[in-house]
Amino acid sequence: MATSGRRGRPARCADSRLPAASGSRVVAIGEGVTEIKVGDRVGNAWLWSACGTCQYCRTGWETLCESQINGGYSVDGSFGEYMIVDARFAVPLPQDADPVDIAPILCAGVTVYKGLKMTEAIAGQWVVVSGIGGLGHIAVQYAKAMGFRVVAVDVADDKLALATTHGAEIVINALHENPVEVIQAKTGGAHGVLVTAVHPAAFGQAIGMTRRGGTIVFNGLPAGDFPAPIFDIVLKGLTIRGSIVGTRQDMEEALAFCNRGEIHPTVSSRTPGEVNTVLDEMRHGKIDGRVVIQYYRTSKTDARSRLSRRPRASVSCVAESRRAVSFSPKRVETHASATAGGIRFGATCYWNAEMPVMARPTTRVLIS
Repeated sequence: MATSGRRGRPARCADSRLPAASGSRVVAIGEGVTEIKVGDRVGNAWLWSACGTCQYCRTGWETLCESQINGGYSVDGSFGEYMIVDARFAVPLPQDADPVDIAPILCAGVTVYKGLKMTEAIAGQWVVVSGIGGLGHIAVQYAKAMGFRVVAVDVADDKLALATTHGAEIVINALHENPVEVIQAKTGGAHGVLVTAVHPAAFGQAIGMTRRGGTIVFNGLPAGDFPAPIFDIVLKGLTIRGSIVGTRQDMEEALAFCNRGEIHPTVSSRTPGEVNTVLDEMRHGKIDGRVVIQYYRTSKTDARSRLSRRPRASVSCVAESRRAVSFSPKRVETHASATAGGIRFGATCYWNAEMPVMARPTTRVLIS
């Protein structure tokens, strides 16, 4: 079944391959690309590209661009051995970085980092992270690295144990305690709340966790609605904001924390053949942190047989999406000409040739 990152909803692009983010090496560039060269390590996030000319793009809010293109939605994502990206949005990565550790930063990391920035909390203030999953456990680490005091809320003790490992001072199991009462009693109310949870109830609950003048930021995208106490919001002067992902500048900042050794996502590595098993485990809440799908390289001579395999540096991070994956081992000849040297062959995902994004091929980069 193909569904989108918004749980239970139909996939927006029937031919696209999820997920959104990947960390890879450049194997081919278009004629108009000068700032990137073959062999560079780059990543690509859910924000595949934006127009660059609208009011939002010009004022630093390219994530709100109404003409933006999203990896895994509008165009193919990184469930494949190759991916074409817009050179403007190919994020430089450290040459010596472990791609398995970097992959979650390109998706979950930049998402929660931007969300925490939008709480406008300052070092020493209390921030609640509600929902300690693939997003939340990284949010706890960014919050600590940014100098915040962290409260973690979840309904599973193992998730809360993970939050404690990553630096949360207070952990609350919402099944056994009232998080609003505990947070108000122990902190006087949070200055900021970041909701990464997958149940609408957590969103309404965040209002009670916040002190006067505080800010609530929603990262999670569950289907449904939640009741909001208008009186409390008005009386307490609360700010409620939505944040879907970060800009290229946010990505640069998020990666800087990682490069300094302050962020260590909890990651397990799996193979392409295990993708559907991983998605099933995700549906049932059996994954701690993030799962990375690690692909393999094959030489030109053994591409079709794929008998000789070795780990490759290219990985893609399984995001909060629900799409069964199909690979396309046919048409490998397409990449033989695209790479002008047969650098990499094998099963991969291809762009739909009818997609308008291909109108400017000279600004594209092929990564593997």
